[in-house]
Amino acid sequence: MSSKVRLTDEVITRRLTERTMDLNPGVVAGIMRAIEGRPQRRSRLFEAWSPAWQLLMLVLLLAALAAIAIATAPPPMPPGLQVRAGTPMGGLGLSPDGRWALPMAPGGRHAVIGTDPYPPRAADGSYKAVLTLQGIGGGAAWSPDSRHLAWYGTSTPSVVRIYDLDQPHAEPRTIDVGAEVSGTAMFTGMLWSPDGSHILFETTNCEYPCVAPGSATQLYLLSVSTQSVDVISRTLPPGWANGWAPDGKTLGFAGGLIVDLHGRTIRDLLPEVSLPASLSSCGSPGPAWSPDGGRIAIIDPLSPNSRRLLVFEGAGSPPAMLTADACGIVGWSPDGDRLVFVTGNSFATKWVQHGNGGGLQPSGNGSDAWIISVDGGEPQLVKHLGWGEVPILTWSETGH
Repeated sequence: MSSKVRLTDEVITRRLTERTMDLNPGVVAGIMRAIEGRPQRRSRLFEAWSPAWQLLMLVLLLAALAAIAIATAPPPMPPGLQVRAGTPMGGLGLSPDGRWALPMAPGGRHAVIGTDPYPPRAADGSYKAVLTLQGIGGGAAWSPDSRHLAWYGTSTPSVVRIYDLDQPHAEPRTIDVGAEVSGTAMFTGMLWSPDGSHILFETTNCEYPCVAPGSATQLYLLSVSTQSVDVISRTLPPGWANGWAPDGKTLGFAGGLIVDLHGRTIRDLLPEVSLPASLSSCGSPGPAWSPDGGRIAIIDPLSPNSRRLLVFEGAGSPPAMLTADACGIVGWSPDGDRLVFVTGNSFATKWVQHGNGGGLQPSGNGSDAWIISVDGGEPQLVKHLGWGEVPILTWSETGH
């Protein structure tokens, strides 16, 4: 095997000296003077360039490094966005402006508490209530301006009480919905219309979730001003109404079904998803309309560990997949160009047995809130949520 040896001046000098031991000293001295007088070879690249070329190459190198840094850096946080951790232990939901919350309470008795900056607590560690709701258990719905709260308790399932948060100590307005519609069963959900004029009530004729033949969802619409109740449908497929289009004309159900206010099916975003698949520890999979109603986001539960975040534009267009790992939709930006979603389940629990006792304990490390553009790209992490916390999203109207 051959090898190449770099002949430096020192090596040449040494070899010439070894091979000319018997030569005339004058000849050797001439050879040495010739070696010392020849131009020296530059062994470094920059040493062969003029200062101007060195400066140009340095500028180009810095520009390339800057371009790489810009391309790989996360996008800047849009102005006006704030995602923070909400009330521990979750509960029946946050108000639309994020100022109020209904946390879980011992014994099923609920109270409205403030969330800004943190839920105030009494000396014994319990939450300080802004107002205490009448009845045990039940359900709630916030008005779009977050001022009013509609509430029904399990002790009086067909009676709805509307509380005014501007006057928390005043007696609530009471409406007996059951008296208006005979045979109304206990409510399984409520939604306030986007314009604040109506409240949607949902009941079922079966044990939820409903999978038996003949099971159906029943929807009733209450006028807040006149207290009249209209029947939307008694025969819709089993579902869970969890969204209202901004124009107030259509409703969205878990599993992707969209119906109008006459009970007619307008669209099915996820025709292959059955009801049991749409119910999971990750919560509601949508639909969630953008503020202008032009886009609909929904989570497609492919499996317990794979949930695609899809966005639909137009009635006939195929959806765009933003990510394959979404657990819940937090909300849209005011311009409808970005979505905030969470990965992981901050309420995941496991059953632990200790002797003759046991119970549910937290499992996992909580969840993370992310923001992503509907045009695609990598999501950006904006907030980590501990176990039992929910994300509070506020986004000013000028934040784009």
